[in-house]
Amino acid sequence: MKKLPSDVATCPDLSKPEPDNDDQPASNEQVQLLLWLLKRRRRWLEKLAIGLFVAALSPSLAHATLIDLHNGLILDSANSIYWTQNGSLFPSAPWAQQVASVAAFTLAGLSDYRLPTVFETTNLYNQLVALGVCTEQGPFVAPNCAGNRGPFINVGPEYWTSTTPFGPNPGAAEFANFAFGYHTLEFTSFPIAGWAVHGVSEPGSLWLIFTGLSLIAASKIRLR
Repeated sequence: MKKLPSDVATCPDLSKPEPDNDDQPASNEQVQLLLWLLKRRRRWLEKLAIGLFVAALSPSLAHATLIDLHNGLILDSANSIYWTQNGSLFPSAPWAQQVASVAAFTLAGLSDYRLPTVFETTNLYNQLVALGVCTEQGPFVAPNCAGNRGPFINVGPEYWTSTTPFGPNPGAAEFANFAFGYHTLEFTSFPIAGWAVHGVSEPGSLWLIFTGLSLIAASKIRLR
């Protein structure tokens, strides 16, 4: 028999099955990537559902970023969180005490509340200013957003945030000032008010959103 040259490809041995890569366990990096993609898709679907429902209710609500759910909570769609409508539920106390008080708080069927981050308080302040509900204080002073502003009542001048640049047990944490629109560090032993927020993407949130917005829709229907 004539021998084939060594550079000529031969047919594969079909009697030996090819290894099935699908049976190989996924790497930790692959699992983490899949979980991240699923999490992002869930958040995107939740935001889409909120947007479609709000748009169906009213053209004015469709452009709103702060929506009163009529259950003691305000939906902040820009930050994807709920704020308590009443900003005076947690009187001045040291930072650690505020963290514990907010974590033990329950409202509208939700628990596991937390302090807002400094990014979230700054973003809320900017939203209130954009709504035109804050008081001008002169050309060189930021507007005062403390008081009854927009959908909120009893917004205080200062609030602790959860932002701690020096670790989980800090000697100092950031606080936000709504009277002059700034944030800065303060010793955690200093008494400052707290404000509770809750993430939109946590379990039960979609039910809460649709319940609250349904109340808005029902009230609009009754007014017609």
